[in-house]
Amino acid sequence: MVMAIARERKVGAMMAQAFLRKYDMGASTVQGAIKVLLDRDFVTNDDGSYQVNDRFFAQYQSEH
Repeated sequence: MVMAIARERKVGAMMAQAFLRKYDMGASTVQGAIKVLLDRDFVTNDDGSYQVNDRFFAQYQSEH
């Protein structure tokens, strides 16, 4: 999940079918994972957009 967010840089529509299909995830999986990632400060939610806190990791993932 965190790698999917890092690759996208910013994810606004986490539950959108296009996002779920692209990364082969179910809505319930995404809901659970995003809660854990937010609780552990791996990702942030700024105005409805999720992004990875570690900019270097996000940049690396978006390039590979």
